[in-house]
Amino acid sequence: MRKNSKKTEIRTAEGHGAETIIGTGVTFTGEIKSGGDIYIAGEVKGAIESKSAVVVNQGANVEADISARTLLVHGNLKGNVTASLSLEVGETGRLTGGVIAGAVKVAEGGILEGSCKVDSSAEGRVKSATLTQHPKEAAEA
Repeated sequence: MRKNSKKTEIRTAEGHGAETIIGTGVTFTGEIKSGGDIYIAGEVKGAIESKSAVVVNQGANVEADISARTLLVHGNLKGNVTASLSLEVGETGRLTGGVIAGAVKVAEGGILEGSCKVDSSAEGRVKSATLTQHPKEAAEA
């Protein structure tokens, strides 16, 4: 964990630094694709795909389908997500939507609403950022 000069806490995956940053007060609508880490402190609507980590920081608002190796949620996230390695919802995090992850951790105070499928074989096969079906609907089909 690092801190910048404005005393805004930047949470990153262990051993990673943010390569793409959507800062506080920034609104982005569209699709983000990155081979590196994506850090979100502002507002994003659309789709996000990373071959590494995505961090939704405390105070951030995201309405997007997300595909990443690791996903850390400390802010508000609404959408279907695939985290091939792990998903962590922190104590200030709120995730609403469908989840497919290699492992899931929800801290005390964190909220996860929706369907959740833990699939430890998911490592290495990150799915498309936009899921065509909600994971629960896909299981029923």
